[in-house]
Amino acid sequence: MPLVRYRKVVILGYRSVGKTSLAHQFVEGEFSEGYDPTVENR
Repeated sequence: MPLVRYRKVVILGYRSVGKTSLAHQFVEGEFSEGYDPTVENR
């Protein structure tokens, strides 16, 4: 059985700088070129 490691990560930054895109890149391994604003930016 593979060893599973969990991490808690905090990403801080100003609005509309790509925090969600950076997190998605680390988790999914792909970068989304489209812009889908998070709740605070709508």
